[in-house]
Order: sequence, then C-alpha cells, then structure tokens
Amino acid sequence: MNKWKWAISILLLILLVMGALFYHFFYAMYNLPEGKLIHTVASPDKKHSVNAYIVEGGATVPDSIRAEVVTNSSGKKNNIYWDSKMDTVSINWVDNKTVIINGHEIDVTKDVYDWRR
Repeated sequence: MNKWKWAISILLLILLVMGALFYHFFYAMYNLPEGKLIHTVASPDKKHSVNAYIVEGGATVPDSIRAEVVTNSSGKKNNIYWDSKMDTVSINWVDNKTVIINGHEIDVTKDVYDWRR
C-alpha cells in the first residue's frame, strides 16, 4: 500500500510541476516578449501611462501587440494587453483608471486582456 501512495504522490507532483511550467511558458502575462515601442499615452491625471509595443513574429508567426501600464511615480510596469495578429494600436483613456486598447476596455488597476484566454 505504501508503494501505491508513493507512486501516486510522485505522479501528482510531476503533473503539478508540468502544469506550472505550461502556465509559465504559455499563459503568464509577465513572460511576454519585449517588442519595439510604438506608442505611449498618458492618463488624464498623468499618474499612469500605457506603452504599446509591436512584437514582430517573423516569417511564420503573426505580429502581436503588447501593452503595459506604467505607474509614473514609481516606474512600476504591468502587462495589461496582449493581442495576436495585430500590427497597429489605438489607445484612448476613458478616465484616470480605464483605457480602451483596440476596442478592449481595461481597468488598469485590475484587468488584463490576453487573446489566449
């Protein structure tokens, strides 16, 4: 019986590690490619800025757009937008905490848009 418990524990551990690695490499917003800066727009109160980058995919992968919000006082950056098959970006602030990026409304304090989800 102890061998079965040990084997099941090892199998569960392997599955857990594989799941964590899969999330890290394929779904984590903090692990996106940098890209080339194409547009920056400050919020109406100038406390935040959104930087948009184009990530060129090369010959076999389409271009993508990544956007990050920057807290201007601290310089802290968080990815808030990731969209595939895009090469242009439209950024409009609705208010001091809400931005519309390519038609997707995002609260920069808590929301993200990720085309993979």
